[in-house]
Amino acid sequence: MTSTTPGLLMVWTNIPKELEYDFNDWYNRVHMRERILGVPGFVRGRWFVAFEGGPRYLAVFQAQGGQTGCPRSAVSCRLYDTLAARR
Repeated sequence: MTSTTPGLLMVWTNIPKELEYDFNDWYNRVHMRERILGVPGFVRGRWFVAFEGGPRYLAVFQAQGGQTGCPRSAVSCRLYDTLAARR
């Protein structure tokens, strides 16, 4: 299957107040750079914080289209394969 359509991965989350500092440190230093943007197919990511309401956090990742042999998008296949290999 070939897809040239770009996509977005959007993740909403809430973190307990007592874990926010550690979560943000891990997310910015490790997760964003290595686990997401280090996977081929992801172009960029942004991280948003809600001052009111919730969920408190929103992460938006832009993905490019590509070619894949699996029924999911090319990026989700590469993400899954990359994360599985790092376990």
